[in-house]
Amino acid sequence: MFNSGGIELINANSDDIILAVIQTSDDHLMIFWFNEQWSPSGSLKIIKYLKIDHDGSPAIGWNPAGVNLSDPYSASSNLQIKMINEESGIICYWNQIGNFSDIYSQVVDWEGNQLWSSGGIVISDADQDQTNFTFDLNEDHTKSIIVWEDFRNGQNFEIFGQVLDLENGNLLGDAIQFTSVVNDSLNNYTPRVKSVMANEFLILWEDGRGYVNEDPLLINGVDLYGAGYKIGQGMTTDVNGIPICVAYHKQQNVNITHHSGDEFFLDWIDYRSSGKEDLANYYGRTLIKSEMLSNSPNCDCELPTEFRVSAAYPNPFNGKVNFDFSMPAKKAVEFRIYDLTGRVVFDRLILPGFGGNYRVSWDGKSVN
Repeated sequence: MFNSGGIELINANSDDIILAVIQTSDDHLMIFWFNEQWSPSGSLKIIKYLKIDHDGSPAIGWNPAGVNLSDPYSASSNLQIKMINEESGIICYWNQIGNFSDIYSQVVDWEGNQLWSSGGIVISDADQDQTNFTFDLNEDHTKSIIVWEDFRNGQNFEIFGQVLDLENGNLLGDAIQFTSVVNDSLNNYTPRVKSVMANEFLILWEDGRGYVNEDPLLINGVDLYGAGYKIGQGMTTDVNGIPICVAYHKQQNVNITHHSGDEFFLDWIDYRSSGKEDLANYYGRTLIKSEMLSNSPNCDCELPTEFRVSAAYPNPFNGKVNFDFSMPAKKAVEFRIYDLTGRVVFDRLILPGFGGNYRVSWDGKSVN
């Protein structure tokens, strides 16, 4: 597309480091970069953006030097962006460095206008650092949840989050505390968040509580834990979440991918086979979000306090089987189906939700 060796997009007297590129709704490109600037206290990096044509030249009406996204008098880092939709533009999050590392946000429309306060709005400026964040959007892209490592207690990192209304830039409620570390030597790291349905999200993190496990085969490691959150209703798990993978040594670098339907695939680097030297393997498992069933309006029903599965009636002419079950609030369920030889043919972790009656489906025709 360009000449051999490329073309120069930004010509400045200091370092420029590209951060992100996203295609605009009018078939241009919006580029974001760090621009290093000098101040009396030393150098600092600010975030800028510019709309360009596919030939690399600035779009009509744009200053070739770009537009400041972050405060030009404060250092910034860790920009993350996503397209909201073809009408609204781009949601941006970044860390802004003052006495501590805080989190800011801004929406930039396709013409480059900043829809909220100049320099961005504050997502979190609590004491100490808020770093290593990640975010996702709800199903209709009207709200966003961001989660991060939080050092506000001054002793260890915990996982906090915040919901943001993308239509007006308002924070919805107080910060959400997903973990509470009571042992000063432990930490929670590297959160991940994924929209799983409508306004519901799954949050995962690396959890240091494995270092104090009573089982000598599991002690001294980092495990994977998760929590759920539904906008407008709150957490679907207790604080500190549910175990996703508890095994020897370390489980790290978890990713969440939508597989199909209500199923999500997790994959991570797993060190349970390590000896004197670390040995990394690749592990994964499938999670499922079950369908919540409605009750009769005349039902004087109590929320279940324990798991109970109802009888299932397979149809020999239809491989699909529905399994109805009662599930207590904030509890995950390990759900497995075995064939007559004892072989596991279906293995899912059913994500926790609010107490009630649920259903999962299994298509036996998929078994080899």
